[in-house]
Amino acid sequence: MADRPKPIVRLIMIATRAGVEPLDNDRVLRNPLTRIDAGRFPWREDEVAVYAQLSGGLGRWELAVEFGERLDGGLFRPIGPTRAFVLDFGPAARLAVWEADSPFRRLPFRREGLYAFRMVGRPAGDPDDTAFEVLEGIHPGIPAVAELRVLAQGGRP
Repeated sequence: MADRPKPIVRLIMIATRAGVEPLDNDRVLRNPLTRIDAGRFPWREDEVAVYAQLSGGLGRWELAVEFGERLDGGLFRPIGPTRAFVLDFGPAARLAVWEADSPFRRLPFRREGLYAFRMVGRPAGDPDDTAFEVLEGIHPGIPAVAELRVLAQGGRP
């Protein structure tokens, strides 16, 4: 990847909705999620949002949230990303925290199990075929991931 520092994901959360309220310009998270009770499989959840706080990057970064299924043995099977967006991390504000929220509509779950959301990024302006990389969390070498357990209706955690 590029020689500029990548952003670090300081916090990542799943909620039913996330965004800026127009009346007071406050960022609001509605109904934080750790699990979903599905009616039957395959299941589509109408609306899920992922909220993230990032810091430490330098320059313009193209970012997205990737969604996938956590398979047995801990492997991650990607299902799909959100639309990419760009944040500009400046040198004068290296300790600043940037906020982002990404909505998912009709999110697909094919079976009961554990699903994960993770931030991916690449330097903005790189060629379109440059791969997105998973961003690390506050511990070096460990990606920041938010997990969501999906249970059959009436299931137990």
